[in-house]
Amino acid sequence: MALIPTPYRVEQMIRQAMQDKAPQMYATLSASNALDAEVEDRLATFESLMSDAMNDALNKSMLNPDAEEAILEIDRDLRAATENALAIVLEFPEG
Repeated sequence: MALIPTPYRVEQMIRQAMQDKAPQMYATLSASNALDAEVEDRLATFESLMSDAMNDALNKSMLNPDAEEAILEIDRDLRAATENALAIVLEFPEG
């Protein structure tokens, strides 16, 4: 089954990606006490994208009469959705 990172892990990934890809942004947000809000906004985006993806995958699977195939479809869909959602929330301007 697709492994979806926990909210804590996604927060860690967001902070690390910002430090690596946009250190000036990270420093500015840290100095202005806005870093936590930015991370929380990105985490909320991730959770919303994943919630929508889970609903879509489950609804789609109900149409498949083959239970084993339906499970494989859900797994594929959630893996792709996780990669997509992470790509979105871990996107930062370079520099």
